[in-house]
Amino acid sequence: MPHHTTNKVKVYVRTRPTNNFASDMISVGRDNRTVSVHRVASANAVDNKINDWAFHLDGVFHNVSQDEIFDSVAKDVIDRTLDGYNGTIMCYGQTGAGKTHTMTGFTESYPNRGVIPRTIQHIFQEINSRQDFSYSIRIAYLEIYNDQMCDLLRTLDSKTDNQQQQQQQLSIGEDVGFVYVKGLSYRIANSEEEALNLLFEGETNRSIGQHVLNKQSSRSHCIFTIIVECRSVLSSDDKYTVSKLNLVDLAGSERLAKTNSEGVTKREATFINKSLSFLEQVVLNLSDKKTNCSHFRSSKLTHALKDSIGGRCNTVMIANIWPELQHIEETVSTLRFASRMIATEKDVEKKYRDRYVLTDKHDYDQQDGQKLSGTTQGATSIGGNSGELDGQSFGIGTASKDQRVSKDALLKMTRNKRQATSKTSPGQQQQPTPKEKSSPLGSKPTGATLQRSSTNDEEQFPRVKEPSDVADMKDQPPSTPPTRTIAFEEFKQTRGLNLNKIYLENKEILASKKKQFADLARGINQMKTDIDKTRTDAEHKKNERLTMGEFLNENGETIIDEEEYELIAKLQELKGIYRNDYDQWKDLKSEINYCQNLVNQCQHRLLQG
Repeated sequence: MPHHTTNKVKVYVRTRPTNNFASDMISVGRDNRTVSVHRVASANAVDNKINDWAFHLDGVFHNVSQDEIFDSVAKDVIDRTLDGYNGTIMCYGQTGAGKTHTMTGFTESYPNRGVIPRTIQHIFQEINSRQDFSYSIRIAYLEIYNDQMCDLLRTLDSKTDNQQQQQQQLSIGEDVGFVYVKGLSYRIANSEEEALNLLFEGETNRSIGQHVLNKQSSRSHCIFTIIVECRSVLSSDDKYTVSKLNLVDLAGSERLAKTNSEGVTKREATFINKSLSFLEQVVLNLSDKKTNCSHFRSSKLTHALKDSIGGRCNTVMIANIWPELQHIEETVSTLRFASRMIATEKDVEKKYRDRYVLTDKHDYDQQDGQKLSGTTQGATSIGGNSGELDGQSFGIGTASKDQRVSKDALLKMTRNKRQATSKTSPGQQQQPTPKEKSSPLGSKPTGATLQRSSTNDEEQFPRVKEPSDVADMKDQPPSTPPTRTIAFEEFKQTRGLNLNKIYLENKEILASKKKQFADLARGINQMKTDIDKTRTDAEHKKNERLTMGEFLNENGETIIDEEEYELIAKLQELKGIYRNDYDQWKDLKSEINYCQNLVNQCQHRLLQG
């Protein structure tokens, strides 16, 4: 019989670390379960607004590590998902409060990885330890951008498919209390490495943009779904459990009058605020026992999360706040929403299914036949070398797309030459310095550094500078763009300084783990050699004992000599060490794969910066 439990949604608050913490307005209770907010009333006018709030939550995390967040908030939900119960972990808060950092942590170093990569690692570790069950893992990654759904794991064919067609193909359906997206690809993940590669593939396709509150702001809602199918290997029953874990990274709300967003950013913010407003209305209706109707179909977001916030699901929400004076209104709004989520009841049920329809039959069979090696983007072998970034062949500092001088440029250069020649006598003419030579527009760069072309262009169009014009030329921009290498190095020292620092840290961690991986592999191989030798010696002693005849004690047990006993004990000890080292080797292999993907993503963002 299915097991039913009814209780509240768990809600936790996480504060963004800041040096400008508004301690005179925001305080955390000693029990780490209460947040009090006090707003100073206006002294020049009558203010009838509420200025004091006290919010009671399941926990408050202030200046805590990603490890503590995962262990305290997510691990229990994940374990129950493996037991057959649906689960949801979502992050809610304003733009820049740290939601994406909490959920993914991809812009950080390996120790700061977020809930999703840690969840993947924990799931496969648990699967390997549960020998009495057989598990099948499927992964989907849905993005809701401007209230349009997009499959982040679908490989698009430019000839037959595009983003608009994909959005038309995706639709939300319901099946016996389960909410699913028809047309969404559910990719099989047979290992932790494959699951992490799918995560990185989806992250590469996400919609992000620069925002006044966050340079890498998520401009869409993203739902990372893990479908867990579990069968007992000890039972002959055909029934099996199917559970779903939703890991939700909501886009941040913002006040347009405060951020003064314009253009595309303003349009994105409008859709984000609208969908979050519908989400708040649904939660408010669910928390009100007098209201029987909840408008889940008001937006794609609320419909997709119907079974996460109002169905049979273990739901945990992390409310991210930015505890500074300038963000006090957004903080109060986030805490209000969090308190309403606590009042929402959930009905958790372990469901046995004879069949689970993810998409239609054609798509299901087609997805089963997909090979991750052909569809995963950016997968890199563990033994690969990430190399150094020099900015070559990535379009940094190029003058034109085809790298040829246009007719207008030739005429302008010729006219400048004639004007300069008419002002300067032959005796005053100066030779161009290396910094004044034109860039090699007529040829493509090759090799590790950008090589200058021959002096043909320089001889035809020499640059002449008069002493009287030096002062005027100081304020003018250089006549030619810097080389790609120079431009890239300047970027890494200015706007890309923090990202480059993270990139170098991740490279250092990756190199360290690769060395540890190689040392551990050598140790395991040596351990295997010792096990084989000890086993051979033990077998030899046993054969000698059998040849001479066995000796039995009063209880009929075989008597062995001390040397054989020590060999047997040593063999058992070596096997235990081998199993422990081998488990570490497998975990380290997954960590290396994750670090390699982190390095690749940092490299990609640097080059796109």
